Amino acid sequence: ASLATEASPDAASSTHASVKPKPVSADKHGVADDAAAESRRVAAALGAKQLHALDSLLIRAGSRKPEAFADARKRCSRLEVAGLQGWRLPSLDELRTLRRARMLPDGEYWSTSRARGTMLFTLSRNLTRPQERERSDSQDVQALCVRLR
Repeated sequence: ASLATEASPDAASSTHASVKPKPVSADKHGVADDAAAESRRVAAALGAKQLHALDSLLIRAGSRKPEAFADARKRCSRLEVAGLQGWRLPSLDELRTLRRARMLPDGEYWSTSRARGTMLFTLSRNLTRPQERERSDSQDVQALCVRLR
């Protein structure tokens, strides 16, 4: 766990200051659980190019290997990057935004947007033109993981 230190009250009377650990609120990974600490983790991950950001959205490139929707959703929900959790698949609108910002690599990507029944929308970006398609959730498609900052 993360610990802050403070000198004990009797430190002035001793030639060696004793240090008493003072617990700080921490998450299950021992990281200080406050907005400033999370901002530092985000900045470090962006600097290390582990993540990309667009406005309030953080983007983690997914596997280039296509996978079924349930597997992609599970992988994103379990993802942890630089101590950051809470990842998910993007909506179709978020994929469109990433495409317009030229931040969507070539390929076809899952969205969480339902088309009809068990069909889901995917967005395909290729050199000719982007396409939105309806796919069965059992088909294999690539995935990006996103979360809010």
